[in-house]
Amino acid sequence: MCRKFKVKDLGKPKMYLGMEIEKDREQRKIVLKQSEYIQRILERFDMPESTPQDSPMVTRQVKKLELKNPKKVKEMSQPFTGPYRVVIGSLLYLAGVTRPDIAYAMNLLSRRQVALTVRDFQEVKRILRYLRGTTNEGLVYRANESDMEVFTDSSFGDCESSKATSAYVIRIFGDTVAWRSKKQSVVNTSTCGAEYYATSEACQENISLDKALRDIVGRT
Repeated sequence: MCRKFKVKDLGKPKMYLGMEIEKDREQRKIVLKQSEYIQRILERFDMPESTPQDSPMVTRQVKKLELKNPKKVKEMSQPFTGPYRVVIGSLLYLAGVTRPDIAYAMNLLSRRQVALTVRDFQEVKRILRYLRGTTNEGLVYRANESDMEVFTDSSFGDCESSKATSAYVIRIFGDTVAWRSKKQSVVNTSTCGAEYYATSEACQENISLDKALRDIVGRT
């Protein structure tokens, strides 16, 4: 490229679109993370010193216990007019680049764009607290294996429209390269149907990646 175009060699890449790139040739390892990006988000929304959380969301059991407290329900149901959409937009980029661990939580919370309540923003703040404790986490690529794996899962009727949520993670050579969490477009009548739907979506993505990989490495 230097012979054909006028370019400037800046050396090994260390940062790209908010993504930090760390290479260790001796250990044959590449790490992709967004610790600086996360720190900027925390500072922007006044949470750089917030208390870390161990998980991005609470379980259904916790929410059911809260519903038994009328005072708590009334407090959490108050209208909210803060920067909900701005936070969601910032975190969706993070979830799609280096943090699949918050993909489900972001998919769920991004559905709530109107008639926001205090509870909605409290759940967003929990994700920020989770990121506060996992700022340096990211994707690690070692290529220790030689195959492709696909993991899928599905909920059943967890959406208000009675639809389920699909999720998949695809790993190539033992490293995570693709992931997704989304609401299914049809209403399934059983957990088995929801699981098959999730598997079908994952297989479509897997076939596409497999074809691209074969072209890259020259396999038939």
